[in-house]
Amino acid sequence: MKLCCTRPPMLYLCITLWMLTFINCIYIFVQVLIPQCITGYYPSRPGMSQPQIQVKLVETSEHTIFSRIRFPIRKNALLHGKVFSPTSSKKKFILGIPSMARPETEYLNTTLQNLLSSLSHSELKLIFIVVFLADKEKKVRIDRGKRIYGYLKKHVDSGLIQIIHSPDNIYPFLNYSNIRPTFQDTPGQIEWRSKICLDFSFLMSYCSELSGATYFMHLEDDVVPLKGFINATMDFIDSQNSSEWTSLQLSDYTSIGRLYKTSDLHKLVDFILIFYTKMPVDWLMAEYDRLQVPDNLEIHKINKSLFTHSGKVSSKELFLKKEAMEANKKYDKLKGENPSAVTLLTNMRQYQYFALNNSYFPSSLYFWCIPFHGGSIDIIFNEPQEISSVSIVSGLEKSDGRPEGSDAIKDAWLKVSPRMIELHPKSGIASCINYEDVSHITEPKVHISFDKEKTQKYQCIRLQLGEFQTPYESWLVIKLIRIVLVPSETNIN
Repeated sequence: MKLCCTRPPMLYLCITLWMLTFINCIYIFVQVLIPQCITGYYPSRPGMSQPQIQVKLVETSEHTIFSRIRFPIRKNALLHGKVFSPTSSKKKFILGIPSMARPETEYLNTTLQNLLSSLSHSELKLIFIVVFLADKEKKVRIDRGKRIYGYLKKHVDSGLIQIIHSPDNIYPFLNYSNIRPTFQDTPGQIEWRSKICLDFSFLMSYCSELSGATYFMHLEDDVVPLKGFINATMDFIDSQNSSEWTSLQLSDYTSIGRLYKTSDLHKLVDFILIFYTKMPVDWLMAEYDRLQVPDNLEIHKINKSLFTHSGKVSSKELFLKKEAMEANKKYDKLKGENPSAVTLLTNMRQYQYFALNNSYFPSSLYFWCIPFHGGSIDIIFNEPQEISSVSIVSGLEKSDGRPEGSDAIKDAWLKVSPRMIELHPKSGIASCINYEDVSHITEPKVHISFDKEKTQKYQCIRLQLGEFQTPYESWLVIKLIRIVLVPSETNIN
């Protein structure tokens, strides 16, 4: 009987302890595990300081920021304009324009007005324009948005123009001094070009499913369009026999007037975000094209440029100054004396509008590219010529704002051939017979004289980079290629 009397209190105690344990488990789950999954840290007890720094690391990590770039909330990003669902307003083209405030002038309003005035009523029905204000300071974005809206209120209210920004931070907090430099760029230069990559990515993500448009055309805020450029673009699209194109180039610049299918934008954004600290964005665009069709790369570029660049070349990204352009004009006279009946080819990718032609024909600019072992420049005469000398000036100077001799030729061979067999514009080379070495070039400035007693004629001249011209460690700048035919003679100094 005693045992029967003592058992119930013990049973009650066991049940009470079990219930307290269960309640405690529920408390731990609600108060600790769930917040940990959501915020990424364990909350402290009441009265203790919260480890806010851990939350900040999550908020500013690349993964968090990349998700904001890949999947922008459009209604939050829109400063002025109408919100469209993917099927509410069918358009054929989205014109995307990233823009940042400039200290001295504002090109954007003029560019927008030029775009609108250059199109017919029927062309305007096919497009709408998305302006992305990419200034880091929110107040600057808000103020600029108000000014643009006041200037183009009718077009914004009609839905033709949207003015957007990123309501949340889209720039990871990185120590750019710890990032392995490419192209001899400083940490500040790497940070700047990385920002451009992130800006482009946000704009493309925003436009990827907007209004059900078929094509996305990337522009800049300081361009002048050709009248009727939308009709010209449609004609160029129709002229492409193959559907295997990743992008179409509608100007002489690598990023201005570049056209993509909106269905491809997400893949392009992912690619840019992987390598955004490694290369400038226009080179990543070109590299993306190359990887999409690795076995049959073809550059789809319109013959007549639909856009010209109205702004100053001197932007932070290009690191050029007006003084540098003036200094480069000293080579114009020599370029003007070059034989004109030539074809110029290169298999090295140019940067922006710094094309190979700039180093041979009169121009205040030059050829700027990524070098690599085997990279070449071919100069092909229409007919074989007797050559007196070849002069080459490479690298930057103090007037360019960079160290003297940087981005110069370090290892290259000058070669000649008596006859050309075939041109290969797509690959950027020419097939010529029996190339012979003339000179090994290791200096920024060279003047190579040919044997006057040897009356050999040549049709092909090739500058070919050697193995010590390290790719991605530096750029390559060719300011002057000067060819003198017999009997005239000129010196570059």
